[in-house]
Amino acid sequence: PTLCLAPRRRALALDVAMPSAEEVPDVNPNTEWLSFKGGFVFYTVYVALLVFVRYLFLLLELNHVFGLSPARSWTVLHGLHTVVTFFAFHWVRGSPVYGLQGKYDRLTWWEQVDAQKQGTVNRKFLTLIPIVLYVLVHSSLGKDDKTLIYSNIVFALAGILPKLPMFHRVRLFGLNAGPKKGE
Repeated sequence: PTLCLAPRRRALALDVAMPSAEEVPDVNPNTEWLSFKGGFVFYTVYVALLVFVRYLFLLLELNHVFGLSPARSWTVLHGLHTVVTFFAFHWVRGSPVYGLQGKYDRLTWWEQVDAQKQGTVNRKFLTLIPIVLYVLVHSSLGKDDKTLIYSNIVFALAGILPKLPMFHRVRLFGLNAGPKKGE
């Protein structure tokens, strides 16, 4: 091999071509955290904390204070997760990030994820969590308590159905529709 002693030319910032406006991806700071390395971990830790609080209640025997059996405590956990995520993902519209000029005011957080593309890894992961939670809860229920079984089916459907592509940007019965464009 030959040794080249010629000085290397450093690239200057001016030599780099800037991308045009069409080439710059649409980045939504309200949802981009999910695409970061720790995005899935953050949401998984949130669910794990809910499960930990449930076990803490069992350990400290606080279930008896509230009149909860272990099966009922799973149902409460499932319902709490469903209510919080439904409100945060599928009800609240817009973005809390200042400076987006109202670009996302008519979209819920779920509709903003991955620039409204369906079937992405992020959407599949977020859809899988309520399914896994339902399976965990259902496996702990007895076959005799129909009320808990039906309650958990309703919670599972409320957590999964709004995430399906057929419900993208759909407002059932006009709920949460907001003002018409231009009003």
